[in-house]
Amino acid sequence: MIFWEKRPFSIIYSIFCRFGGKTAVFTYDASGQRVKTVEPGGKTTYFPFGNYEETVVGSSTIKRSSYAIAGQVVAFRVAGDPVTTNNGLFFIYGDHLGSTTMLGTSGGAFVAGLLGRYRPYGSYRGTAPTQTITDRDFTGQRENRELGLLYYNARFYHPSIGRFASADTLVPSPAIPQSFNRYSYVLGNPLRYSDPTGHVCYDPQTDAATPGNCNGGNVSQPSRPQPKQSQPTVPPTNLITHLPIAKDTATGVDEIDWLGGFGANWFSQDPTGCNQNCYGQSHNIHTGLDFGAELGTTVYATVSGTVVLKYGTDADPNVVIKVTVGNVNFYVLHGHVNPSVEENAVIHAGDVIGTVAEHDYTHVHLSIRREDANGSGQDWAYNPLLFMAPELSAMLTIDNTDKYYGNETPTSMVGFRYGTGSYFDEQARKNMEIIR
Repeated sequence: MIFWEKRPFSIIYSIFCRFGGKTAVFTYDASGQRVKTVEPGGKTTYFPFGNYEETVVGSSTIKRSSYAIAGQVVAFRVAGDPVTTNNGLFFIYGDHLGSTTMLGTSGGAFVAGLLGRYRPYGSYRGTAPTQTITDRDFTGQRENRELGLLYYNARFYHPSIGRFASADTLVPSPAIPQSFNRYSYVLGNPLRYSDPTGHVCYDPQTDAATPGNCNGGNVSQPSRPQPKQSQPTVPPTNLITHLPIAKDTATGVDEIDWLGGFGANWFSQDPTGCNQNCYGQSHNIHTGLDFGAELGTTVYATVSGTVVLKYGTDADPNVVIKVTVGNVNFYVLHGHVNPSVEENAVIHAGDVIGTVAEHDYTHVHLSIRREDANGSGQDWAYNPLLFMAPELSAMLTIDNTDKYYGNETPTSMVGFRYGTGSYFDEQARKNMEIIR
């Protein structure tokens, strides 16, 4: 098996040993989401949206629309399949991990040739299903039957060997040694956990709304002293895996009008505009990135996690997504957004969460926060540009016409701690415990 991986362009997976040199081509958008697959033999599938796909086989175009509850696909509708019985509305009967075990028709009958029984790591136990209605398989992920791989959004998984085909770009739980085996699947406990994103495992039964809360099964973790608040845990390098506003260098789509923010710049300490009161609560520092866009532009989740009601007056209306990494909660705020999601909704990066709200300068305010462990309200704020996937930050150019003060630049500050006093006061800067 030979892999070439180069996002956000085409990725070619060539299988020589097992499939006699057959080649499949996978095309991704700028955010790393698969948008097209060309399989050996020429069958082509397009994925323009998360819950819709079209497969072209010869002169036939098969359309599939799926329906999900809390992120789990429970039903789908098929149209255009030359096999007449493959069309219609079907319901998925799954196990505790969300694996497809049976399909039911709208009339209540079971579909023949689908009984799916799985070994712990996802390979088939007994006869493999013969139906061609859906490719939803182990833990509900899509299967590429030509290659024997499952697509887990961030990367491919090989159920026969119980390993991912490429290394994880994240180490989601540094306190758990198994996390450093970046090819392993769900910390070696596939009977309990699943991995909907290809990055972070979670427990579908007890922690479905808290991705990353796995502890490897019944193995208790040793207690560790908590770090002092003056030494904060910074977010993962690739915390942000999708842009809030559409931009794709491959297709030319670009709905971002301008970009600026973070640090001690003129509009966070503008004496003519707001007499230094606009950002007084944050030391006269702009705490996030502003993505300029037209009113009503679609806004996408930049991370995977759970919608929470928090920081209600900050860049309101807003959508805040909680991301749990190990035992630390980070809060990613999408500000000036008319929300289309509700509290406690489980969100995946790239999901639509609302539209750009009305403002003097319409934009999305993106910031990352971490609560102070003592509940003092002096939370930590981090520079989103430094905690997003490299293929995303490479597409962005901050408007440097904004004036920055002292030795600061848009990327010089990693983060700082909330408190009292202005950045322009020397003692206040020390209290902020600025991270560079």
